[in-house]
Formats: sequence, structure tokens, C-alpha cells
Amino acid sequence: MLAEGLQFPHPVPTQIATVTSELVRNVRQYADHGELELRPLTSPLGIEVRVTDHGPGIANLNEILAGRYRSQTGLGLGLLGCRRLMDGFVVHTTPGLGTCIVARRFISDPFSAN
Repeated sequence: MLAEGLQFPHPVPTQIATVTSELVRNVRQYADHGELELRPLTSPLGIEVRVTDHGPGIANLNEILAGRYRSQTGLGLGLLGCRRLMDGFVVHTTPGLGTCIVARRFISDPFSAN
């Protein structure tokens, strides 16, 4: 609803919802609990999805984001897919302390010459 309110074109709101769902699913599966924050961005116009947990952290993050990891419960492509759907995707993780993922999607390319 937030993405629609910001007038993202179709199918971007669905893509943002997909990313949010995948990140929250990962928290439930690997960390059991965490926090989700959705907020509008004003300059450039967009949306930020922030998911934080206090789980075990992601030990093999580089392998996952390179597409070389296969999980025991699935394909292991969830985070990689999330990164591909967003304009910005940053993961901060510390083994034993948890993970914070910040994903951003902009209405237009913030780096374009326009």
C-alpha cells in the first residue's frame, strides 16, 4: 500500500511486497524474531525496507550473493532475488549477533542525468 501510495508503476509494488515477504520469511526461518520497518524516501523518491534480527548471522553471505549457495530447505536464491528486484541492497551481518538488511527501490533511477 505504501508503494502504491507513492505511485510506483505496476508491477513495482508487487516486487517490493515480494522482497518484504522473503526477508521476513528468512527472519522467521533462521532467527525466529526480528523487526520490519517500511518508510518512504523523499530524495530521491522511493521506499526503504529494513529488516533486522538478532539471530545467528549469515556466515556465507558472499557465496549467497554470488549465487553459488544452495540451501538445504530450498534453492538458496532468496536474498539474491531480493537484491535483483531492488535498486539498493545492503546486508550487515555479524555471526552470533544478527543481521540487518536495508533494501531500497526508487521511482526513477537516482543516478540518471535527469
